Amino acid sequence: MVTRVLPRARLKLFLAGVLLLAWPLAAAAQAPLLPAQLRGQQQLTWEKADATDLERLAGEQAALLREYGALRAEQAVYGNPPLVWRIRLTVYTMQDRSGAYGAFTVLRQKVEPAKPVEVGEAAIFYRVGNDPRTLFRFMFHQGNYFVMTEGLVGVHNTDRWLEGVAAWLAERSREQPSLPTLPRYLPREGFVEGSDRYLLGPIALAEVAPLAPGDWAGFAYGAEAGAGRYRLGRAEATLLLFNYPTPQIAAERLRDFERLFNLNGTGDPARPLAFAKRSGTLVVFVSGVTSGQDAATLLNRVRYETEISWSETSPAQPEPHWTVTMVNLFLGTGLFVVYAFLSALAFGAVRLLIQRLLPGRVFDRPEDTEIIRLNLSFKR
Repeated sequence: MVTRVLPRARLKLFLAGVLLLAWPLAAAAQAPLLPAQLRGQQQLTWEKADATDLERLAGEQAALLREYGALRAEQAVYGNPPLVWRIRLTVYTMQDRSGAYGAFTVLRQKVEPAKPVEVGEAAIFYRVGNDPRTLFRFMFHQGNYFVMTEGLVGVHNTDRWLEGVAAWLAERSREQPSLPTLPRYLPREGFVEGSDRYLLGPIALAEVAPLAPGDWAGFAYGAEAGAGRYRLGRAEATLLLFNYPTPQIAAERLRDFERLFNLNGTGDPARPLAFAKRSGTLVVFVSGVTSGQDAATLLNRVRYETEISWSETSPAQPEPHWTVTMVNLFLGTGLFVVYAFLSALAFGAVRLLIQRLLPGRVFDRPEDTEIIRLNLSFKR
């Protein structure tokens, strides 16, 4: 075997060409999302963090955001240098729209009191402290982006500026599937407004229902969950909807709940009391109540119907006219006939050529042409 070694000059030229081709792709991948000017405000500072070092910008919420599919984060301060107007904008690029929505539903529960505002797909406004001169904060999601802001400006001006930011992010958000349908099955009667949450992992579950350690709900099996709080008389209960890929997995998880809890009042009284039932791939789980009757009332409010959703968006394809279908049918049949005819001609030409070059060696050999026949005309 002969190994060919490129001369050093040619090798350097080859590597330089590879780098020149790869550089635009690497530059595009590292290009910042937040521009130098955004909706008339100048960018004063900027920094970014990848998923592995998200703690620099997200702090103690980094693990939760990674659970929801955070890919990267960018933080910039915008304002006009001569003025006091300042706002710090932190944008988390999530894997999809469901991740941004889920992170918003969980993190908004950590701030009290919060006021809903019309920014992006959903948003809240809250202050740090009671002094109106102290920091304000906004939290909203738009497409596959989850956004947190803080600053020192009036709420009215900030609302309008953030509406522009949300519209700017919507233009850059790739086509997104619809929001998760599971929270729609949370019953409305007795529901505490703003308590709905969409859960995708054990970290988020521990924020809502820390009833057992680790992944006790089975997110490792591909589960998703919707949660909400409900008023039952003077008590307040937590309702969890666990949706699993198959009914078999849901049944197995329900059996695990029987081992972990005093489920439906028939288990070990030393374990946490909980109530649950299964319907297909859905397990309805209630905690925080001591009465089986109250739990049954809340469980029976859930109306679950299986539906199929397609998570990938695609443009609508109009059905072709029947004349187009017939023309395509005849064209396809004609092409098949032409292909068969040309194949037969090609085979015949090859056979004739081989017969001329190698007579009697490949085709029509004597040992192949001998046949067995019945000599019926022979008479003894």
